[in-house]
Amino acid sequence: MQQFLFEEILNSIFQTNETIIISSAILPRNQTTDIGILIVVDEKTNLNEYWQALASVECYAAIHGYGFQLVKINDYWKSQCDNKNIKFLRHCIASKYLKAHEWTLVLTPDTGIVNPHQLIEDFIVEKNADIIFYDQIFNWEISSNSYFAQNSTFAVQFLMKFSEFENNLSESFHGRDDVAIYVSVC
Repeated sequence: MQQFLFEEILNSIFQTNETIIISSAILPRNQTTDIGILIVVDEKTNLNEYWQALASVECYAAIHGYGFQLVKINDYWKSQCDNKNIKFLRHCIASKYLKAHEWTLVLTPDTGIVNPHQLIEDFIVEKNADIIFYDQIFNWEISSNSYFAQNSTFAVQFLMKFSEFENNLSESFHGRDDVAIYVSVC
């Protein structure tokens, strides 16, 4: 059954199961901008559940000369940031890591690289932007799961203020940081 399904998918996409897909070589980038990639996970996270995504990011970073840091939240980080919720804690940690690079791409561990030809710096549309969020495709809301932040006073302060907003939430508040972003920056 599984083999039939696989062949059916191949035939429907490529018209034949003998089609070979050849990708062009991935060329390293011109390293004009110092960019790092940061992923923050709880210390209890089973990284084996994310191995494909993490491996793709690590490989992508190595090819293009991006810094790559995987941070496990431990007692040290809990003492540095006054957060209980991991979603807010990761913004505090990110604010402290911004100084390591000119720009930092903050990702979740389930984010993988689909197109290794696409460079991160292509998303710097304006040099005066401090932090870039994206719209979620299913509801067009701003997502705080991943973002691209410049090593600037504004970005550091924004992320710290955002992480501290956890203390202003009521117990009935749902959505955590994805919803809090709308009110924490006002």
